Amino acid sequence: MINSYSNYINNTDILNSNKNTQINNNISSKQRFKQNKEINLNLVSDKSQAMDKILDYGVDKDGFFTSDFNEAAGLPKDYKIYANWIKDLDQTLTTIKLGSQALYDYVDWAKELGHFYKENLQNFDKFGANFNKEQIERELNITLRDNFTKNDVLQELFMSKGLKMKEAKSTLYGKINGFDNNIKQKDMSEFYAFMQKNQLKDANKIEKSSFKNIVSDTWMGIDREKSKLQTYVSYAVSFHLDSSLVQKAKDFESEFDNLMQEDLTLDEFKTKYLDFKQRHDEFVKEFETAMGDNLLVKPIDESFKPIQAESKNKETYKDDNTRNELVKKLLQTKFSTSEELELLFGMKFSNDDDTGEFVKFLSQNTRPKIIDIKA
Repeated sequence: MINSYSNYINNTDILNSNKNTQINNNISSKQRFKQNKEINLNLVSDKSQAMDKILDYGVDKDGFFTSDFNEAAGLPKDYKIYANWIKDLDQTLTTIKLGSQALYDYVDWAKELGHFYKENLQNFDKFGANFNKEQIERELNITLRDNFTKNDVLQELFMSKGLKMKEAKSTLYGKINGFDNNIKQKDMSEFYAFMQKNQLKDANKIEKSSFKNIVSDTWMGIDREKSKLQTYVSYAVSFHLDSSLVQKAKDFESEFDNLMQEDLTLDEFKTKYLDFKQRHDEFVKEFETAMGDNLLVKPIDESFKPIQAESKNKETYKDDNTRNELVKKLLQTKFSTSEELELLFGMKFSNDDDTGEFVKFLSQNTRPKIIDIKA
């Protein structure tokens, strides 16, 4: 009897245990189903669901790249990359949004993003699970919002690295500005030293110029060299120099533009640039002779009263004053913003009154020590 009762208790325990196991399994199945459903909602759409194409990759109805982008990049399926973010980056780097020319001919965005992920995030990543906020912020030195996603982490990190791309082909302009990942910093430093030594002569630094000691001698980048060439054209036209000189100034500007479009290494550019500079230096000699004293600003000394009765020369100071106003007007037109004036003269001007402050600057800093008067 005792044995029968004992067997009954054991059987009951086994039934209860099996029942609890079944209940737990049902709960686990529901949880797994819920988790899988949530994961699936956050997975990249299959390429068959593409509604559009951007940069040759499919884009789903919500604006995310489809699975073909992730496959090309080697990104897990729980990353959804916003297509317009990559499109905007591509337009910024392959058009003239950042400078006078594009920095890159093209960027392979799938490879670029994929390599970045493998180098920076893959070790912290677990499929279907978000990153540990404290760990990511500590290890990668970024700040995340509370409800961040994995896509937020990837995008935040990628944007913080700068615009130097590895999976890209840089233009000559990009190379000169330091955006080619294959050019070492040592080589860039040597190139900048070369350009500092061999920069084009500034039209404002010819011998007979009130600005020759004001304009900085520091090389300010390839865009500044382009600006110098534009200034020669502007001065040649505005001061009515000989038509042949005007045409030469325009030809040099055009030649420089064409040079910058070539697919060259920095060493190849230096060779061609030196030839260009040598010929341009000869042009500058002609230009300087033709300009005469057009860039000598001579304000009127109002305290001086010419003695008209003893003067054999009937000219007054009107010519000098007219020329001064022409130079001021020309420079104000040419350099219409405080940033441009700062670039030219090496000092800051107010953003609120570019031209007024500039005129004051000219009148205070370009007065010659001796005013030559024929009387």
